[in-house]
Amino acid sequence: MKRTDFTFREFILLMLTGSGIVAVLPFTFIRFINGEWLLFTLDTGLIFGLAGLSLYVIKTHDHRIASIAVCLLCQVAIVGTIYIAGIAQLYWMYPAVVIAYYLLRPSEAIITNLLAIAIISPQLFDALNVLSLTTVYATLTVTIAFSYAFSYVTEQQRRQVQELAAQDPLTGAGNRRALRQRLTELVDSHQRNPISVSIMLIDLDHFKRINDDFGHAVGDDTLIGVVALLKQRLRTTDRIYRFGGEEFVIVAENAGAAFATTLAEELRALVGVAQLNKGESTDDWLKRADVALYNAKNDGRNQTVCAPILSTKDGGKVTDLTASQRPA
Repeated sequence: MKRTDFTFREFILLMLTGSGIVAVLPFTFIRFINGEWLLFTLDTGLIFGLAGLSLYVIKTHDHRIASIAVCLLCQVAIVGTIYIAGIAQLYWMYPAVVIAYYLLRPSEAIITNLLAIAIISPQLFDALNVLSLTTVYATLTVTIAFSYAFSYVTEQQRRQVQELAAQDPLTGAGNRRALRQRLTELVDSHQRNPISVSIMLIDLDHFKRINDDFGHAVGDDTLIGVVALLKQRLRTTDRIYRFGGEEFVIVAENAGAAFATTLAEELRALVGVAQLNKGESTDDWLKRADVALYNAKNDGRNQTVCAPILSTKDGGKVTDLTASQRPA
């Protein structure tokens, strides 16, 4: 199941490529009418490059490679235009400086901008007097500094908002929304490059009795303690999410069903394990884990059950790898 929505970075990238095409298109017609074929070729290449990268993002949702390519493409086009048409085209350098901070990491943006400025410097020295040259460098420096500060603060605020929106306020585990997003990302990634990844669906036995006998405050403390305990045993690459009530989901990357089942048993909880199958959707993946959880409850609780997986050795047939442990 492919994603149809876009992340913040993907949306920004698509907005920048779209606005870039709209901004450059009129100049392309002017170059054509005036017979400026070299500049026309440069602008046309920029437009097709931006359009192609937009389609790449829409199809693959891979914004990182596309962001680097867009930034380099814009810088090359601007530097080329300055060398061909003169320093009157220097105005394009200022939006390019700002755009770099939206597309790249701050350190990468600084390096890219300084490199571009260094490349056009010979043109500036030949065409400008000392006062004009000082003005250009001063304004570019200020633009770089303020763009860096703004992008840094914006990124920090965006991360804080994302963390709050993706976190269960009681236990500190990821919430259901964050789980859905992560599973979708893993399913998309698995279709391009299959890797072993499993989910463990955990349910606390008889949790309702805790709330009934001791009150919801004690129940809340129990959930907080359970999450803290699980985090101590999990690997740094594993993530835990609150699925609802007293149910939790652990996403274990680079972990097949056997490893995940062993890990689940060590957690000493009621767990359903399901390894992601090739071509499986997020909903089907969760459903198989839920079936394993249901089987664990029916078989006496306090045990680990692994959902059936597709074995490539058996020609794609379903192989039952259910591992039921005797209740402790």
